[in-house]
Amino acid sequence: MDAMANWCATHGVLLAPHTKTAMAPELIRRQLAAGAWGMTASTVRHAEVAFAAGARRLILAHQIVDTAQLEALSRLADSGAQIAVFVDSSAGLDILAPYARRSPSITVLAEMGIAGGRTGVRSAQALYELLDHIHSRDITLSGVSAYEGLLPAIRRPLPPAYGAIPPTTEAVTEFVSSLADAITGAIDRGLLAADAIITAGGSSAFDIVADRLSGVAGAVILRSGCYVTHDDGAYVYVSPLQEGNSPNLTPAGTLQPALRLWASVVSAPEPGKVIVNIGHRDFGDDIGSPELLARATGGEVVPASGWTVAQTWDQHVRLDSSGQATGLHVGDVVLFGISHPCTTFDKWRVLLEIDDDHTVVDVIETRF
Repeated sequence: MDAMANWCATHGVLLAPHTKTAMAPELIRRQLAAGAWGMTASTVRHAEVAFAAGARRLILAHQIVDTAQLEALSRLADSGAQIAVFVDSSAGLDILAPYARRSPSITVLAEMGIAGGRTGVRSAQALYELLDHIHSRDITLSGVSAYEGLLPAIRRPLPPAYGAIPPTTEAVTEFVSSLADAITGAIDRGLLAADAIITAGGSSAFDIVADRLSGVAGAVILRSGCYVTHDDGAYVYVSPLQEGNSPNLTPAGTLQPALRLWASVVSAPEPGKVIVNIGHRDFGDDIGSPELLARATGGEVVPASGWTVAQTWDQHVRLDSSGQATGLHVGDVVLFGISHPCTTFDKWRVLLEIDDDHTVVDVIETRF
């Protein structure tokens, strides 16, 4: 957390980490204590968890059009939360507007999106029209939002397991630059205040966001979430704070993988194949499978190599050996690194925090 906080301070941007990554009140409190400006949420329930953990400034990075959620949003605002909500259409704005007028601490962020992607208007002209509609509805406009994370920001070649994609940041740089141009155009047209908030920045291209959007309007607020534990898979190849991905990083300023899974070898039914007692219920594999890192033997944790996840079921994975594989036997305790923290955190209600000697020092509860 300190590495990310220091990076943001050095680059003059604010941080509202995404609550959805861990949904853990203790980690939210630590992020706020490390200097986070506020927290980001995907749903009103996520926002409620962040508020209960101490966050008073919230970004709701979602289109909220459900009446029950909007009522809950109003109650949260009435409890003292300052909430900025994404909008990307006149229809969605008209649904939100009565609640924003009733609870002045609910404001809106006009969202600009990626063609073929998820939410957000698709052009500068559409953004101008949306901003004009916001002004006509007598509600408070906080600024402009976007999410560039659907575009690749790959810092070094991805291995075959991830598609063997070469390094590229061209598309994401182009999108963030077009966002900057659209915001400048909105300011020039009197549709956006010169000190309006700009919020973007997932966990892979926040350096590009900071570089291209700083100074365009007011504060730039990043919404990166996966940095909180990093990983051994996807973010190793994309994070600006991964050693080897960006110039001038020092060990004190880099992220280290902190979310790992322990499991046991339960069967060795065929030569070169073992079955381990973790599966879909225990980790996310939407962006690559877990990687076997080590095994415990004689009270020590030693590296393990030469095994790959070949198949996954609900509660099991099959590891296949290749080349000079480390010997694995029934009863061995093994350690996996994961890929994509968001879809592993949500498999667990309790996680154990350990120190460098693998001694449990705390228990982290989640609220999924």
